Amino acid sequence: MELSKPDFHTLTNFYYVTGHRAYGTLPDHLAEKGYKDPSDPADTILRKSTGHTGDLWSFLSGNPKIGEMFNIVQKASTNKEPPWMDMYPHRNLVDGSDSSLPLLVDIGGGIGHDLLRFYKAYPNEGSRLYLEDLQSVISDAKDKALLPNTVKQVEYSFFEPQPVKHARAYYMHHIIHDWPDHSALKILEMQKGAMKPGYSRLLIHDQVLDDEKSQMNTTAFDIAMMVYLSGKERTEKQWMALLDSAGLRVIKFWKKPPDYFSVIEVEISAS
Repeated sequence: MELSKPDFHTLTNFYYVTGHRAYGTLPDHLAEKGYKDPSDPADTILRKSTGHTGDLWSFLSGNPKIGEMFNIVQKASTNKEPPWMDMYPHRNLVDGSDSSLPLLVDIGGGIGHDLLRFYKAYPNEGSRLYLEDLQSVISDAKDKALLPNTVKQVEYSFFEPQPVKHARAYYMHHIIHDWPDHSALKILEMQKGAMKPGYSRLLIHDQVLDDEKSQMNTTAFDIAMMVYLSGKERTEKQWMALLDSAGLRVIKFWKKPPDYFSVIEVEISAS
């Protein structure tokens, strides 16, 4: 992010308003918790520094100006990533799909930027594409009309059973890293219940840390996830352990430089 760009100004403002107090309380918070990974999304280091009772999302909802800054920061950060379709062989989803079943479900997909990219590649498949998010987000998505009318837009919380059954692929972009393991496990189990063994794929678009060598960017993101959300970035071993606990199996980590951005291709375990 270039220093002269407005997004950098927003980034510095956001971290000044929210981060300097939160990071300042980090040592005391970790000591109180016995230096264990945070496990409660509502008991964050951000909460300790602001006095807000609730998670990050309720904090942003109650502070619209900060929420607007957060959205700009998120968009700028995402724009720096390789698009998921540049990392994953998406043609396989179409070629190996049953035309009578849903093709791609974008879970927690916002107003549909990721799904729009797929639709543009396969415009004839619009009726088999689904965008899912909370009611307020889906309402915003419909107002902005980024996606064509053929794409189905569904109000959905990923902590509830997945309503779209037997899709060829379920896609999640920067969802799991927001949550500690027990919450992430529930999200995964809700999706697994809708997957068709041997056919459906779960595509997790997230950072994957090196098991041994840390990098400055990924370490900074990992700490930020802990401070703001009680979440974390995960190594390959941590991802595999989490997915295995949900009865899921990693097929492949699809990567493109910088290597920490990945699409993790997952299926239901045979055993």
